[in-house]
Amino acid sequence: MAVGARTTHYTLPFRKLYLLKNFTAWVESGSGDRAWRTRNITLQLENAIKLDPPHNKISFSKANGTLRLQLPRAEERAGKAVVLRREVRHRQGKDTTWTLVECKTQEDEEESEDEAVTCDLGQTAALELQIRHKMLHWSSTWSDWSQIILVPAEITERPRVSYTLGRLGQSGRRNLTLQWQKASEEQGNVTYTVAVRMLTCGCREPMAEISLQKDVAELNLALSGAEHSISLSAANAAGCGPAWTCHIPPDSDTEISFLAVSTAGANTTVQWAAKANGTFYCLEKQPLEGARRPAACIQKPFVETGTYTETGVLEPRRWYRIAIHGQGPGRSWATFAATYHFTGTDQEANASATRFTLRGLQPGTVYRAEIQASTARTSRPQHPSRTKELGNGPGAFPGGLVSGRG
Repeated sequence: MAVGARTTHYTLPFRKLYLLKNFTAWVESGSGDRAWRTRNITLQLENAIKLDPPHNKISFSKANGTLRLQLPRAEERAGKAVVLRREVRHRQGKDTTWTLVECKTQEDEEESEDEAVTCDLGQTAALELQIRHKMLHWSSTWSDWSQIILVPAEITERPRVSYTLGRLGQSGRRNLTLQWQKASEEQGNVTYTVAVRMLTCGCREPMAEISLQKDVAELNLALSGAEHSISLSAANAAGCGPAWTCHIPPDSDTEISFLAVSTAGANTTVQWAAKANGTFYCLEKQPLEGARRPAACIQKPFVETGTYTETGVLEPRRWYRIAIHGQGPGRSWATFAATYHFTGTDQEANASATRFTLRGLQPGTVYRAEIQASTARTSRPQHPSRTKELGNGPGAFPGGLVSGRG
């Protein structure tokens, strides 16, 4: 088929070609006694398809140098699924050379609209990349490259965080200030997420999360006196990095008075006043020694300044930290009351005294005595001693305690 000397393309008559058979074409040209001939191009026209380049809105993530893409699944042809090959080329900047990588399509038992594709880039630094694809048939050709996609550097380290924790005030809250180092420029737009979980009450509420933009590097939180878990994580377009975590122990110093505390047998009853309106609260009863256990969640409406009563079972002759924690408006928790309580006979001595006389003891009986300083809120070791028989004089307790009959 001859064409004009200045022609650079030619349209073949579609109806005269076999679409499912191999078709070989070449171009010859000549001038005088000189001739030129191109290499042969063999195609199967039905499958000689060049796809459009991948679209620009591509969902991706990157971890440990592996790029993960979510790409649209190719449309079926003749009722059959179409499998595509995909390649990525990447570089670290405009003045560097491209590196070509072939990608793998992950098998998906549940066919969704998108396919998961992975590409091993071999580095965690910031990159710019392009994607192209083609059908598997030998006569298909690669699409043009997609537009450049900017992939920020991976966040591979935990945020560097410092914090200060204030004392629990009579309002039932304490201030926690978090400060952290900002992300590097090559990590792009970074979002910080602070997650707060209150561990003392077993109310199983969702973790409170606070999202902050890149320019923020400090956060103030108002916490109750209960035990908390705090975490801070950073995420960018490549994915989420490892989280910094911190355990905030329960407050052990501040007294917020109950209206009344009484013990009858194994039952201890506390009366308290609410500091806000709410629905959820818990009665914390933690022994000073032994493992901590979550307090049961109580769902019962309460109103600010209202008076309420709770009763719990405590082991005899032990020191406990008793507290009421309640959830107020905006899911914020506060400590309504907190104190120390000994489930036995309490007798108070003058702070300046170095001796104390216990009265009403039975003869020939072993007793245990504990000394506790109200400022330290910790109990000293127990001092065992046996009272003498009547008429033999007072028996001495270790540590300067004196026994006798009143």
